[in-house]
Amino acid sequence: MLLLVVIAGIHLTLGDMAIHWSDVLRQEPNLAQQIFWRLRMPRVLAAILVGASLGASGAVLQTLLHNPLAEPGLLGISSGASLTAVSVMVLSAMAGWQVPVWGITGAALVGALVVAVILFTLARRYTLNAGVLLLFGVVIGIIAGAGLTWLLYFSPTQNLRQLLYWMMGSLSFANTQVYRLWPLFLVVFALLLRDGAALNFILLGERYAFSLGIDVRKVRSRLVLWVALMSAIAVACAGSISFIGLLVPHLLRYWLGDEQRQLIWMSTLGGAIAVLGADILAMSLLNGAELPIGVITASVGGPLLFILLLRQHHVAH
Repeated sequence: MLLLVVIAGIHLTLGDMAIHWSDVLRQEPNLAQQIFWRLRMPRVLAAILVGASLGASGAVLQTLLHNPLAEPGLLGISSGASLTAVSVMVLSAMAGWQVPVWGITGAALVGALVVAVILFTLARRYTLNAGVLLLFGVVIGIIAGAGLTWLLYFSPTQNLRQLLYWMMGSLSFANTQVYRLWPLFLVVFALLLRDGAALNFILLGERYAFSLGIDVRKVRSRLVLWVALMSAIAVACAGSISFIGLLVPHLLRYWLGDEQRQLIWMSTLGGAIAVLGADILAMSLLNGAELPIGVITASVGGPLLFILLLRQHHVAH
C-alpha cells in the first residue's frame, strides 16, 4: 500500500506544468486545480483501476483453470471485450454519435461475457482440460484480432490514431468519467473476495470442494462473471494491456503461496503498482511524446515471462 501511494504521488507530478499542493488546496478556483482534478487524478485512478482489475482477474483465472499462464488476454476475454467496444466506437463515429463511457463499458462487458460463456460451455460439454481450453482462448483471441483489423480498416480516418492507441493500450484518454467506474469495481471486487474463499478448496480438487458443501458449478459461474466484469472495466479504461494479469499473480504466488484471498488482494495491489509504473515510463521515455502503455508492458513482460519459463523448465529437470 505504501509503495502504491508513493508511485501514485510520483505519477501526479508528471506533466508539462509544475503543480504545487498549495495551489491545489486553495479555496479559490485556479488552473492548477483544473489540471489536477480533470487530467492527472483521473489518469492515476484509471491506472490503478486497470491494474487492480487485471491482477485480480489473473489470480482467479489461474486457480479456476489450474493453469499458471491463464489470464483474461490469453483466454480471449480481453480480446472479446476490445472487439465489441471498438465496434461501438467505430459505428458511433460513422453515425456521428458521441458514446459515453458507460456505453463503451457495457459493450466491453458484453464481449467479455460472450467469450467467457463460449469457453466454459465448451469446457463443460466436451470436458476439456485446462490446456485445451487455453488453446481455444488463443483461437478466439486471433478471431477477435482479425475483427479488430477489419474495423480499423473501415473506421473514419480521424479516429485512426485514437483507435490505434486504444488497441495497443493507453491511458491518455482517461477523463473524469473514470470516477463513475470506481463504484462498479468496488462492488465487483467485494463479490470476488466473497467467492474467492471457496477457491482454496477448489484448488485442492472439485470433488473435495463438493464434499465440503460448496456448489462448485455456481461458484465457478459467479467468478467467471466477476472476472468478465473486471476485464470489461479494464478494457473500457485503457484498451487491451497484456501480461499484467499473467505475470503479477504468477510472481506473487512464489512469494505468498496459494492462499487465495491473500493472493487476490496482493495481485490487486501489485497490478495497480505495475500499471502505474508502466504508465510513468510511457510518459517519460520520449521527450514531447507518449508511448502506448501496452508497448511497455509487452516489452517488459515478454522477456520476463520467457526467463521465468526457462527457470521453471530448468528446475523441473
